[in-house]
Amino acid sequence: MVGAKARRQIWVSIRDSSAFGVFTALLILFVLFSILHPSFLTPRNLWNLAISISTLGLTAAGVTLILLVGMLDVSTEAILATSSVVLAFLMTTMGQPAVVAIIGAIATGCGIGAINGLISVRFKINPIITTLATLAIFTGVAQFASGMKQIPIDAPKGSLLWTFGFGSLFGIPVQVLVVLFVYILLWFVLQYTRFGRNVYAVGGNPQSANLLGLSVAKYRFLAFVIMGAAAGTASVLISARALNGWAGAGQGYLFGAITAVVLGGTSLAGGRGGAWQTLLAVLLLGTLTNGLNLLQVHPYWQGVASGVLLLLAMAAELLRNRYMRLRTEE
Repeated sequence: MVGAKARRQIWVSIRDSSAFGVFTALLILFVLFSILHPSFLTPRNLWNLAISISTLGLTAAGVTLILLVGMLDVSTEAILATSSVVLAFLMTTMGQPAVVAIIGAIATGCGIGAINGLISVRFKINPIITTLATLAIFTGVAQFASGMKQIPIDAPKGSLLWTFGFGSLFGIPVQVLVVLFVYILLWFVLQYTRFGRNVYAVGGNPQSANLLGLSVAKYRFLAFVIMGAAAGTASVLISARALNGWAGAGQGYLFGAITAVVLGGTSLAGGRGGAWQTLLAVLLLGTLTNGLNLLQVHPYWQGVASGVLLLLAMAAELLRNRYMRLRTEE
């Protein structure tokens, strides 16, 4: 009897989780697209699907952490653009080796994240206003530095940057391995470290976190820096795949990242969510886009589908919050 009750409690907790809904939707899409198009489940298409979600996956990982601490960063596309241009500039104009350029791109992301964090946290300016401003500023910087042109990168086959763009290990694209490493690291930190526990505490109830002696400002600042690092790393994958750096490298990723994170169940209010839920949602969005492309659905309608998914995710969060309140009141 006890075993049956425990199993029922486990099933209810799984059923009520956002990850269960996303996973179910993902399975439905896989079955649907495999029926509608014979090429969907081919190794080549699955390879393309995995690579196509890599940049979105890294960006969404950073957005997850930002939302968990109760903040929001909308400058993601500017970080991607600026870091991409910096990488290309270091390699093409300055003649620096790929490892220096990669470090420079990630450091650029960290720097912009630090600026966002300093203004938002130290000077207590609304993070949306702050990051909207830095979005405009650094997009302009990237456009000016690149002259609104793509900066070609010379990365011979087998070189470090080429490997990040086109390499594989045990049949798995290097870009996918990078994303998996980041999500495993994020999951471990959030679940098994004091830093992760404090992130949830800061996002869930900042006032209580302050009373417990936690520096809310410190954790929020670090979240902005880590967000910048994730976007900087994503810019490396974009540039490695395109073999150029340009100011348009980040176009479209902010909406997709926020959609994936919210769809995965991370609360916009902070304090609830996780790494694997976000990764599942990224895979769901990537599968939707890939399948619609195979079916030659117009990109405008793909945008409509993504928007509908975001609205459904927001509605699901509202219903989940109401359900949780009712359960606690019983």
